[in-house]
Amino acid sequence: MRGTLRKVAAALALLAALGYFLVSAEQGEGLALIDWIRDPAGSRARQEAYLEGERPAEGPLGSRRGALAPAAPSAGLPEDAGGEQAAVSGRVLELDGSPVPGLVVAAPFPQRGVATTDGAGAFALPLASPDSRIEVASQGWIVLGSQEQVSPTGRGQWVLVVAEGMALEGYVTDATGQPIEAAQVLAFTPLALAASEELASFLPERFERQTLTDAAGHFRLDELPSLPFLRIDASKPGYVPVRRAAPDEPERELVELVLEREGGGDRR
Repeated sequence: MRGTLRKVAAALALLAALGYFLVSAEQGEGLALIDWIRDPAGSRARQEAYLEGERPAEGPLGSRRGALAPAAPSAGLPEDAGGEQAAVSGRVLELDGSPVPGLVVAAPFPQRGVATTDGAGAFALPLASPDSRIEVASQGWIVLGSQEQVSPTGRGQWVLVVAEGMALEGYVTDATGQPIEAAQVLAFTPLALAASEELASFLPERFERQTLTDAAGHFRLDELPSLPFLRIDASKPGYVPVRRAAPDEPERELVELVLEREGGGDRR
């Protein structure tokens, strides 16, 4: 009796398994038995396509039965000259919108990418990540502002606005020529007002750098843009602030800033 029950249970299990495979859809995008029974030739073609890496077209109710569809193309990222996909691309421009060719840009993190701008100021970084920070690697240039602009196709293009860099060096003294320590020196120039309409929207109103004088009244400001209207302020509590224009040849001329005490006259 028990042997008979075991045989009946085994037969029922076999029938259940057979029914499952007969009515099931494709497993892992492979070949379903019910498909083969209904259409042996079509199922064989779908199975061969699956093994070759192609994806069957979507059928009714989300099934993957029917004619074969071509594999989806890769995302529309720009390509560099070598045919590699570039994750980051864009243009490098000056304030007036003119391109800057021959400039080396880089994305140090999280993955190193380096490229050189072409005649139109365009670049593509094939080794960069989309969330990379874009920097100018060429010596003597500084970034005034940057923004990612998304085209109607959804592709992001970075715009970097740059200027040639310069340094200012000089001294702050009182009216008697004595150095003033810990005076604040601020160099600034307007940007938004001097930029083209296309670039003004994402640039700060002005670019500035500041520092303090040492015991000798000496100061140095690096990475300043070589632009018109660059101004230098010097100030310290108890003194009347002073402002002057940057020298025409800052690499050859020291900046001299003289502060007078508030109330007139210098007290020793």
